[in-house]
Amino acid sequence: MSEFVTNPHGRLLVPTYHAIAPHGTGRLLVAGEGEWGNRCEAGHRFARPRATPEDPVDICTCGKYLSEELAILPEDATLLEDPNEAFDRNWWHVSHSAALALDPDQPVHLGSREAADDRANLKNYARENHGKSFDLHLYKIRLKGSARIHPDVLVERPGQSSDHTHALSLLSDWDVVRYVNGTEAPGSISLVVNARAVENMDLEIRDYLRREV
Repeated sequence: MSEFVTNPHGRLLVPTYHAIAPHGTGRLLVAGEGEWGNRCEAGHRFARPRATPEDPVDICTCGKYLSEELAILPEDATLLEDPNEAFDRNWWHVSHSAALALDPDQPVHLGSREAADDRANLKNYARENHGKSFDLHLYKIRLKGSARIHPDVLVERPGQSSDHTHALSLLSDWDVVRYVNGTEAPGSISLVVNARAVENMDLEIRDYLRREV
């Protein structure tokens, strides 16, 4: 695999507070095996999976904070280069509802299984340490083969809170927008999807935080 990958069918875009800016280099470094896509300002990478659920992966053991550079995970490099690969994958969604019914007029966020685990672990940490009470349930989802995937890909800034305003604006004339995660499973590709583009959805794990099937 090449050291860098590009988006041959569209642009790499970085959401800012006020607009979408072109990615500085137009290409993404491919993360090493067993490493997340973020790194600290001193250049150190973070090992995957998370060492502990409460580890936010936003400060290195050397004391340095995150660099703004974001690499893509090796298994998602081909998904950046070929959007049609999204149709061949199972996608995952974490919900508070054990009987989730998608509103066809509302978008839904889908990610890799590792991103779902990461999200559940962080929510579990919030539940255990901040007195919150809720359940989470894991859904497995496939896309319709007719779904229209936007050619551009958003690249989040590591450690920044996610703002999907720009993804939603791109979604207006499309069914699927890809973005590279900067926080949950950093370097993985997730999707913002018009719910009408979902082919099927199955409850995979009930009460995900306790991992009970």
